Amino acid sequence: MMHNELKQKVTEIVMTITKLEKTPAEQEILPIDSFASVAIIVKLEDDFSIMFEDKDLVLDNFLSIGSIVNMVAEKKSLVS
Repeated sequence: MMHNELKQKVTEIVMTITKLEKTPAEQEILPIDSFASVAIIVKLEDDFSIMFEDKDLVLDNFLSIGSIVNMVAEKKSLVS
């Protein structure tokens, strides 16, 4: 999966779960609560066949679409 495809899929997941009306910019801080963050984590793990470790579950990794994409890419070994 290419970076743009990954970004698109992550954006779709976040928008579906948070019910955002407009697509957030890649580095825009996301307005998510703890319930939404858990739902996003579960969906990311299922859709990308990855597992987050406890050390991954910090706020900085879920602040923006960009930070989520980077974390998923790292887990999928897509970061060059």
